[in-house]
Amino acid sequence: MQNVYNLCNESMQGVDIMPILVARKIRKTYGKRALKQEVLKGIDLEVHEGEFVGIMGPSGSGKTTLLNVLCSIDFVTEGIVEISGKQLQKMKERDLAKFRREHLGFIFQDYNLLDTLTVKENIL
Repeated sequence: MQNVYNLCNESMQGVDIMPILVARKIRKTYGKRALKQEVLKGIDLEVHEGEFVGIMGPSGSGKTTLLNVLCSIDFVTEGIVEISGKQLQKMKERDLAKFRREHLGFIFQDYNLLDTLTVKENIL
């Protein structure tokens, strides 16, 4: 995934506000030595409050990997991921768990909800 485009709400254009998500020169590599596979190759991204961002690409292009490193499910090999001014890589595991619990929400592609439970029961 070489290019990520910031799809900005027109009313946000030209407004100088601090982004809520910043990714700088992020790289993600799996494997070692001859079996290395570089999935993310120096991606930069900013998302401001109120923006809707779409990430599109063919199968295997790194979309899920990008989302995983942006939300701390996985970690970058190189680069910086910052949410609300906090660098995820610098946080201890306990602090990161608290940060996720208080500030992030996850909806997985395979959400595995139980149809015998209510929506509230499925998320608690």
